[in-house]
Amino acid sequence: FFFFLVVAIIGVGLWNVVFAVGLASIPHFARIIRSAALQVKEQPYIEACVSLGYGNIRIMFNHILPNIFPIIIVIATLDLGGAIISIASLSFLGLGAQPPEPEWGAMLSSGREYMRYAPWTMIYPGLFLFLTVMSVNLLGDRLSVALDARQSVSKGKVWELKKIFMNDILKVSNLNTEFKSDYGSKQALKNITFNIKDGEVLALVGESGSGKTVTSLSIMGLLPNNAS
Repeated sequence: FFFFLVVAIIGVGLWNVVFAVGLASIPHFARIIRSAALQVKEQPYIEACVSLGYGNIRIMFNHILPNIFPIIIVIATLDLGGAIISIASLSFLGLGAQPPEPEWGAMLSSGREYMRYAPWTMIYPGLFLFLTVMSVNLLGDRLSVALDARQSVSKGKVWELKKIFMNDILKVSNLNTEFKSDYGSKQALKNITFNIKDGEVLALVGESGSGKTVTSLSIMGLLPNNAS
């Protein structure tokens, strides 16, 4: 219905139909991308970026966009196939491309009169329309697999992430922390050393007061002023 409303306002024609179909696809596209971005936004590494003081633009382009890019590709290609069908359908009804402008939907409409005597006038436009839509959808599936960040990281093929993951993502060496007070200094940590590589999980286990929280605060640089 929205297609017909827009065409009725701006008039018939191929580019008018393209504009109407594109305009109608914006809410669906934006809703899915927003949902995917909100899911990524809740991930722990985004919270870590915020705690490190990264700006919104940096987080959006360096951390959120690369993780939702495969979804954008899939949705864009699927919507492109649907858009091609919609444009061809409107042209078939006489609201899109007008003769002699070539368009598959318009060709199908013109070929109806000759279907009995020249069936190829409808077979070939319909066949190429079908093959084009199928090709776009298959291309989207292949791009989704190729651009999937998790699969690409495991294969070492995403941008420069493989260079980062070759090294330790966190390395602590001889960490010492002490707190100063009016009664002197009290050492809380002594010679703490450990490395964390990509995919590893390190648990700090100990009784209350053993230094688990102080270790985390020391690494993040969030110790009070009386600590060194």
